[in-house]
Amino acid sequence: MESNQSNTPSKKQRGDGFSVIDVLLILLSLAAVVGIVYRIVVTVTDDAPTGQVYRVYFEVSEVNRDVLAEVRAYDTVYLHENDMRLGAIGATVDEDGKTAPALTTALVEGTDLATATGCMVCRAVTAQDGSILVDGTGRYLTRGSVLTVRTDRVLMTIRITEIRTNG
Repeated sequence: MESNQSNTPSKKQRGDGFSVIDVLLILLSLAAVVGIVYRIVVTVTDDAPTGQVYRVYFEVSEVNRDVLAEVRAYDTVYLHENDMRLGAIGATVDEDGKTAPALTTALVEGTDLATATGCMVCRAVTAQDGSILVDGTGRYLTRGSVLTVRTDRVLMTIRITEIRTNG
């Protein structure tokens, strides 16, 4: 007996056309590639130095003298509110070649308090109004700004007195 079947595969057996799963797999693959490329671009852009270096001078009013004694040269300075990095405490070198923080303290007579003037170094870009935009923070610093900042050892409130380019 002869069968009436042809030897050609049916349309379903040949795999003609795309199924919904094929389209989803292609879209997911494209999304993964775009995500990887975006992550590489953001990482390279965030790590690339921008702007220039500024010296931000500040004063600290009447804090416990022990707090000021804990400030060290090159300590990283963070905004207390969101832990974003602003810069680092500046440094001075004395006649003996020893590094000290760029911080001058004065004791408040009859108390355990002290006031201080100091400097931190930031990388930023200048805005039109004379303020600076600190890299990576979205935070503008201007003369007269009051900020609560922290290092790994201390928390203090500073008032910015002057901003100068480093150089």
